[in-house]
Amino acid sequence: MKALARELQLRNHDVVFLSLLDAEPFVRAAGLTFVPYCEKEFPAGFLNERLRQLAKLTGEALVRSTVKGIAARTEAMLNSSPATFASAGVDAVVLDSYEMFREVIPMSLGMPYVHVSNALHFDYTGYCQPFLLSISRA
Repeated sequence: MKALARELQLRNHDVVFLSLLDAEPFVRAAGLTFVPYCEKEFPAGFLNERLRQLAKLTGEALVRSTVKGIAARTEAMLNSSPATFASAGVDAVVLDSYEMFREVIPMSLGMPYVHVSNALHFDYTGYCQPFLLSISRA
C-alpha cells in the first residue's frame, strides 16, 4: 500500500491511511498521513493481544473465535467509518480486499472505490481449496 500511496501522491492526490490504531506507527514511519477509526472498540495494542488469545486456541474454538472477531471488527468498521471518512475529507477510497464488506461504506456514500489485494486470495464460497493447506500427492 505504501508504494501505491507514493504513486498517488506523485499524481497530485492527497493520501490518508484510515486504519486501526495499531497501524499508526507503520504509516507514520512511512511519512504518510494517518487517521484512526474504531478507537474505542480496538485501542492501541488490541491486535497483539488478540493474536496472543488466538495462539492459545486450536480447531473449532479457533475458527469460532476468529469468525466472531471478524464480525465484531466488521460491525465496528461499518458503524464508525462513514463519520471518519467525512471528517477526513475523503472523496475516494482504495480498499484492501482483506477487509471484508468494507466496500459497503463508500457504496453507501456514493463514493468511488477500488480494491487492492495485498494477500493471498480468500475464497469464502468453498469452491477453491484454502491456500493454507499443503496437498501432497502420492
